[in-house]
Amino acid sequence: IDRSRKKVLSIKRLCEEMGCGQIVTPLCLNSTTILQRNPNPDNSKQSAVEIINNAEVSPHGLKKIKSFPAESFSHILLDPPCSALGLRPRLKVDNLELDALQSYNKYQKGFVWTAIQLLKVGGEITWSTCTINPAENEEMVNWLLSYFGGCLELLDVGLPFGKRGRAGLGLDEDQCSKVRRWDSTGNGSEIDAGTEEERAVNRQLDTMGFFLAKFRKVKSWSGEINPFVEVEEQKKTEKSQNDSNKQIHRENVYYPVPQIAAKIKEVVAASNSEKPPINSKMDVLEIGRILDMPKISKAQFKKG
Repeated sequence: IDRSRKKVLSIKRLCEEMGCGQIVTPLCLNSTTILQRNPNPDNSKQSAVEIINNAEVSPHGLKKIKSFPAESFSHILLDPPCSALGLRPRLKVDNLELDALQSYNKYQKGFVWTAIQLLKVGGEITWSTCTINPAENEEMVNWLLSYFGGCLELLDVGLPFGKRGRAGLGLDEDQCSKVRRWDSTGNGSEIDAGTEEERAVNRQLDTMGFFLAKFRKVKSWSGEINPFVEVEEQKKTEKSQNDSNKQIHRENVYYPVPQIAAKIKEVVAASNSEKPPINSKMDVLEIGRILDMPKISKAQFKKG
């Protein structure tokens, strides 16, 4: 499930190419708002699989589903947006401020809040990130166990390789032994999991940063309004405002696109293979200014 249609369609094509299109069904939805607030009598007793199988298909080839009822999933793999500090190689390094780094933790709670309610009692949820930030890993596990009270129990991930969770971040020794993390920070046996032989394997692993934790839902839990979605809504508002500002800036500035294309060809042909002063990152507005093209009206632009 992802809210980006482009990404979902890409996943759909990949699954079809790999021959698993009948097993994997990508859905274009916002994971923080897919919980059905007013149960639909037609599907309130259906499982997520039944709802997906019975759903209509859109012209894009995607299932037309808006929400799922509470406790309709038996298993959930929750891999939320994260700071991605474990990615290797790092082809781009962002200068993250501390506040920005901490905001991921708050943003992720919106996904967790919804996922816990979608999970059936007895169902299991796996938390995974590709970061080495403790606030999104061990501290998030501690928050999950505290916020949802006795509704969740921490399970052993069940992998003999990987390092145990870091101590001093809210988890006791037993809890640290149940989660797994992979990163290149330190390789002492005291922070590795498993037997001496397994620790030796861990020291030879050269992996990207990753974290896994697994939970079982032992009793129902529900909340009226997702208190963490406001972070998501704030981002939407900011984006809307930015888009609005861009539109105000450009509202009366248009250039004849076909003529620009012809002019670009002319510039390229006259450049004698030298690099023209135009590149693919420029938009029509920038190109029009560079080529000193005449401006036209909005009506002319739409007509052209």
